[in-house]
Amino acid sequence: MLIIVVTCFKFKNYIKFPPEIVIEVVSKSTALKDEELKFKIYQKEGVKYYVLIYPNVRKVRVFKLIDGKYHKVFENDKDNLTFELSTGCNISLNVEDIWKVI
Repeated sequence: MLIIVVTCFKFKNYIKFPPEIVIEVVSKSTALKDEELKFKIYQKEGVKYYVLIYPNVRKVRVFKLIDGKYHKVFENDKDNLTFELSTGCNISLNVEDIWKVI
């Protein structure tokens, strides 16, 4: 299991606020937990973007929190993504680059 958490603010010992992006690399053994349990937890906690990477089928799904609910805003195996973060430190991701390292 690999989880990547993105924050654009400084913190000392632990994060006191939810991260703006959580990226999960999904495997067969973690899919149910990632797609259901963590989906609900991150949505409830206010994580702005939840990204699921499926290396076995080369697909990326991105959910964005809008009015307290996640909406799928991206599903593809290529293209560029830009995450607009509240702190102004926007992050871009080239999906095809993911497949080079996974």
